[in-house]
Amino acid sequence: MCFWDVDSGELIDNPFGRDAGVSQDSGNTIVVMNRDDAVDEWGTDICERMHGLSAVDIGHITSVLNDSSKYCAIGFEDGAIQLWERRERTAVFEPLKGHSGKVLALVTDQFKSDYLASGSEDQTIIIWDPERREMKLPPLKGHSGPITSLASVNLKTLGSGSLDGTVRLWDVSTGVMLHAFTASEMGSVYSVACYDNRLILSGSEDGIIRMWDTEHREMPPKKFVGHTDKVISLAIDYDNRGRRFASGSSDGTVRVWDIEREREIVEGSMGEMAVSPNGEYLVSGSSKGTVSVWRIGTGELINGPLEGHNSSVTSLSFSPDGSHFASGSFDGTVRIWNLGGESVTCSTEGQRVWAICFSPDGKHVASSGTDKPILVWDSQNGRLALEIFEGHSKLVVSICYSPDGNRIVSGSRDENICIWDALDGTLLQTLPDQATSVKCSHDGSYIISVSVPEDGTIRFWDANNGKPIREPIKVQVYFMSTIYFSPDDTYFVSKSLENCRVWNMSTGRPLFEVNLISPGSSFVFLPSSDSKYIKFASSSDEDGLIRIYCVDIDSKGTISDAPDEDGWLVGNDGNLLSWVPSGIRHSLIYGSCVRILNSQFTTKLTLSKYQGSQWTSCFPSSDIV
Repeated sequence: MCFWDVDSGELIDNPFGRDAGVSQDSGNTIVVMNRDDAVDEWGTDICERMHGLSAVDIGHITSVLNDSSKYCAIGFEDGAIQLWERRERTAVFEPLKGHSGKVLALVTDQFKSDYLASGSEDQTIIIWDPERREMKLPPLKGHSGPITSLASVNLKTLGSGSLDGTVRLWDVSTGVMLHAFTASEMGSVYSVACYDNRLILSGSEDGIIRMWDTEHREMPPKKFVGHTDKVISLAIDYDNRGRRFASGSSDGTVRVWDIEREREIVEGSMGEMAVSPNGEYLVSGSSKGTVSVWRIGTGELINGPLEGHNSSVTSLSFSPDGSHFASGSFDGTVRIWNLGGESVTCSTEGQRVWAICFSPDGKHVASSGTDKPILVWDSQNGRLALEIFEGHSKLVVSICYSPDGNRIVSGSRDENICIWDALDGTLLQTLPDQATSVKCSHDGSYIISVSVPEDGTIRFWDANNGKPIREPIKVQVYFMSTIYFSPDDTYFVSKSLENCRVWNMSTGRPLFEVNLISPGSSFVFLPSSDSKYIKFASSSDEDGLIRIYCVDIDSKGTISDAPDEDGWLVGNDGNLLSWVPSGIRHSLIYGSCVRILNSQFTTKLTLSKYQGSQWTSCFPSSDIV
């Protein structure tokens, strides 16, 4: 068994001697099914075995499910299913019996845990009531081969994969089979997983991963091609807002895929960015653990790639005077750098760092991680200045200081925003929101939060009393990742995967949005000397480039300066303006994109002197036949 960094592809820890099947819960633990008929529980943050369950007295283990904080379910060769209490490490009830063959798949309702479903070598699926310890329905029949995998699609639907070469949908309340997906060339199905409560991923014998639409069932599946042997395991990465998934194959590889872009994620892609307060410098981090310093005005690389981290860079922050910047990484360290490349290391003792932020006076750096919620470091010597343990019960994914430096605001997956005293760590206030991004306004009067992927909502809070100051904005953008205030707090910018949207702060209405030339993984707002323009940078893990955009604040509607899928630039009226060859599309400087920092070459296109239908006037009349 191996633990891997999904961003860099690096092995986090040495392989452990476990020939096993693995099931992860919604938190930071996995349970491992061993060949010696025992089950171990491991912490994914510490890569250590926590405790084990012995099941030798019941029989040979064939499947395991770890899908709640209290129980895990174990399937056996004789068709029995045993529920185990994880804390006490004891069997809760007598085994559930109903299958006549090996239990090969287990899944629970991901929304309410109202049922437990099991798939067997006997070609049937049973839906159980775990509290009453009985079948809810007679066994579901329809497959003509062993059931290898199950996935909860939504409150009403269950998905199944089988060696008969089909993926089937079932109504969990009636047991009726709703649909069967199949493709002539795919062969046996070994794994299924659900994405976005609507789409089912299937891994099959031909090495191709297919994505089926449960609402538009006659549509052909989207394909993810790369493996050279059967795909035996699939897992959605919910820590990355569900945007990617991992696949394991008998070809001996594990691959990480981008769901929206239907491709494998490139190793070493660009990640987080930060900009100096004066707008002169930009620092970028990569999934290989390096950081680079760029001069924005010229696009010049002035230092880097700087090595120091040995895993993905997850967060960056500049000091208020612009002389230093801090980087956080999954390697469990925070590094504080000067622009010359020298750094001081702050060690979190192996806990992954998710977010960092400089204090307004530049004396401290706050960081959040997987175990200890918030740590505050001395920015001069890297020593730990303050530990905040109590308050959050789950991962803290976003932190910021109030402008006066007296408070720290943190957003977590435990559905709470916490406001802390920055001097002693006292919890001052708790706001009810599962925020993936929190920011304070420049005047310190209010806090803005983004709660995705839960409901795609932007909320506004009074920083003094914690009360909402206006109605939430329902954005309904699943992959919205962060938010920024303008320097005068008159507008704010929200960033999603494909675009950024500019909002009027006083009305809460969108002013315009900009479609990014290449889908961006990170976004940072840039200072602008002219208040008529908004400037920002976006990095892309699709092509690894950092693009600088400049947009007129009076723009309206949607600004789309990216070529379409055929390479055409299209005007606002739908007319085709110019065709861009595929070899230079990624390096195109056009429209709102004014600079690319890290491309070997760029192509600048201007239509200010276009001829339109009078294109023949470009040639002398004697040359026209």
